[in-house]
This record gives sequence, C-alpha cells and structure tokens, in this order.
Amino acid sequence: MEKKTNNIETLSKEGSTSSLKFIQDDIKSLKTKGKRLIFKSIFDSPLNYRWPKIEEENNERILQELEKILLPLKEFNSSNSKDKSKPEILNNIYIGINSVTQALNKEINHPQNVNNKISVIIICKEDIKPTHLYSHFPIMAHLSGNKILCPLNLGSEYKLCQMSNLKKISCIALKDTEICKNVIQLISGIYPDVKLQWIKDSNNVKNISNYFKTNMKILKTTAPIIKKNNKNNNNKGKAKNSK
Repeated sequence: MEKKTNNIETLSKEGSTSSLKFIQDDIKSLKTKGKRLIFKSIFDSPLNYRWPKIEEENNERILQELEKILLPLKEFNSSNSKDKSKPEILNNIYIGINSVTQALNKEINHPQNVNNKISVIIICKEDIKPTHLYSHFPIMAHLSGNKILCPLNLGSEYKLCQMSNLKKISCIALKDTEICKNVIQLISGIYPDVKLQWIKDSNNVKNISNYFKTNMKILKTTAPIIKKNNKNNNNKGKAKNSK
C-alpha cells in the first residue's frame, strides 16, 4: 500500500495527477456498491470529425461581434409595441439546430434555388447535450461546400440568449451578407473551411479517397466484483450438471 501511495505522490508533484485522484475516488465508491473499475481498449473511428478547440480570448471576440449584429433582435424581442417590424438581421441568419439543418439540406439538394448561402455555422458545442444533436453538421457543411464550423465554449449559449433576449439559442448560421461580414471575417481568420478527407466527391459520399490509421481509445467502465470462492463454486456446479 505504501508503494502505491508514494507513486501517486510522485506523480502529483509532476503535475499529472487529477485523473489518478478521480480514479482513486471512483474505486472507493464502486467497492461499496459491489463493483470494480475497468478500462477497455476500443477502436476509434478515423472518420470522426475532429472539432477544433477555441481559446477563451477568441471565444470572447466572437461573442462581442455577435452582440453587435444581434442588438436589433434583442430590441425587437424586448419591445411590447404591436407595430414593431421584424429586424433585418433575421433575413441574414438562421437560429436553432432544426432551422440550420433545413437550410443546409436545401443548399445540398437545391443549390440553384439559394441566393445567399450560409458561410459560418456557430454552435454552442459545450452547452449541447447529447452530442448527436449536432454531429451531422460536419458532413452537411462539407457537402454544401465552403462552410466554417465555429464551436463555442461552455456558457456561450447563456450569453447569446442575453444578447438576443431569446430563451434558447444553441446554434446560429450566418449568411454571406454585408450585415454578417465582420463576424465572418473574424471567424474565418480563426477556423478553416470544413474539409472531410474521406469524402472525395460531394456527389458520392461513399467514395473514400484514402485509408486512415486505426486509432485506439480507452473506455472507462465498471464490472461486478466476483469473489473467487463463489466463482469456483459456480464452476463446480456447472461441472456436476454436465455429468
């Protein structure tokens, strides 16, 4: 027991420790429930889109630019006047996952009928659970062409709601228009267009361009604790029954 403690203390001095402490806590709590902690190696698909990480500084810059263009929407939603007219910004953006998905689908299937195409898709990625709600965006962005995916950090959805006076705003798509020009220029300087290497041709999703290395990842899970005596007794019982 002393050796294990010393090893953990040594690692904590080196600064690689938080995960070990969590594992220790998990082991203690699971033992009281009759379970044990196990780690399984599983295949990780190389065809998954690797979402870019955003620095907090850039996250705030993007939110500041969004606040400027969303101000008319906030005033519109805050006004009690019956004669209020819809702000121009609503003709230049799509709000919500369903609305953005429908717009992308139209661009993919009927591009000739779309005048101002989407240029940037902003997603409050860290605020959306479960992840499959937005997992389709990389493929749709690639197929529709020349799109930038911009994930925002945790807490960004709340800030966007404050800016627009909306109850929920998990996703915004910006059209390639003059009103959205400054925000698009800022984001395009941080993120590249979405390009999925395994889709060679937008007209043939199944056409794989090349092979990728197989990746492995570790899955943390649990299993019941089986005492050796019980296990041996079970094996003896099975042997008797087979005779």
